[in-house]
Amino acid sequence: MPAKKSEKTGFLEANLEAIGVHAADISLVVLTHAHPCHIWDLVRPDGSLRYANARYVMSEAEWSFWMTDNDEPTTEYERMSGAHTRKTLSAILVRVTLVEDGDEIIPGLRVLSSCGHTPGHIAVILESDVPLIVTGDAVASDVVSFEHPDWSFGFDIDAGQAATTRRQILNQAEEERAKLLGFRWRYPGVGRAERLGAAFRLRRVPEVTR
Repeated sequence: MPAKKSEKTGFLEANLEAIGVHAADISLVVLTHAHPCHIWDLVRPDGSLRYANARYVMSEAEWSFWMTDNDEPTTEYERMSGAHTRKTLSAILVRVTLVEDGDEIIPGLRVLSSCGHTPGHIAVILESDVPLIVTGDAVASDVVSFEHPDWSFGFDIDAGQAATTRRQILNQAEEERAKLLGFRWRYPGVGRAERLGAAFRLRRVPEVTR
């Protein structure tokens, strides 16, 4: 969710309105991590919260990483984005709940630690007979991250840990026959991990195809 609109971004609120969901109706916002494209649009240009009635959830490790000034940024990306990220997170300070791996956010929605892309990145598991793992940016591509899970995504802060995490999530999804939902994947963005030797591929689930 970028801070400014471009030709292709910045339309989340308008799109929600189009299906009858108003920003004031949102009661829970789960933040997988604090990169700009995931949090900066939480605050409107006038400084007010876009989802004013929501409580927010983020991992304790992620919050500490971005809100601590003691350590030097390890990447140019962190250096450029850190100040605005801290400003955005400060705006939700009184509304945020910090969680750890395995915590239940609400009944049936559980935290899955998926660090590497950022130090406190989380995925979430929607528990049911067929679980759904919402991967955030831990599995960034519906092609490359499956076929080459050891390849780094450009914004991974710890590339080695991110690769380990990616394999763990794909292995878990394949073994449990869980569905996966990706943030940057092509429509419909939902499928199952199918093992191909040392790699995987995403098999879309029929019920969500056009």
